[in-house]
Amino acid sequence: MNQQMKSRKAGALYTILTAVLIFGVVLGIAGVASKYSKAFGDGGTLQVAAKVHPENLDTLELPSGLEAAQPIPVIVNVQDPSALQLTLSTIVELIPWIIGIWALLILRAIVGSIKNGDPFGNANVGRLRKLGMILLAFPLVAMLLSFLVGGILDSTPNAGLLNNSFSLDLAPVAAGLGVLVLAEVFAHGVRLREDIEGTV
Repeated sequence: MNQQMKSRKAGALYTILTAVLIFGVVLGIAGVASKYSKAFGDGGTLQVAAKVHPENLDTLELPSGLEAAQPIPVIVNVQDPSALQLTLSTIVELIPWIIGIWALLILRAIVGSIKNGDPFGNANVGRLRKLGMILLAFPLVAMLLSFLVGGILDSTPNAGLLNNSFSLDLAPVAAGLGVLVLAEVFAHGVRLREDIEGTV
């Protein structure tokens, strides 16, 4: 595969990532706007994603012969939300969105360096390390979001039925470790290239 073909593919991927980034920004703004319009509109309802404890599903009359192996996702309608509930809900919406946009910007910069013909540089080592740390931070972010959702739902009538406990997902952690290993491979390659260039 020649260099021109590689550059063309990198350019196409760069365009795709740019489109996804723009779409993500628009979708995030629309999501927050929609949530606030429902909260301040007729009825004043704030919708919050939560989960129901499996042991409380008898209250919800699960069909005979079925039982839940894990908490069931539900949407809780919070009537006439307080300013604190609205603030916490906005933070819950924005944190994953900001992290996602940040990760996309990093990926786009990496692909941009490939498009420009210089992927093996210190800049990409730093970018990969940042991306790895973002992935490693997923459990902490999930714990924070669980805590914030609990703060929103604690004053709702069905708070006792809901499960806001943190569940550990190791997939992002494993991916983060993989990206950090890749960053060190890039760093080693950069050092080798600098040594070779220094001897020429």
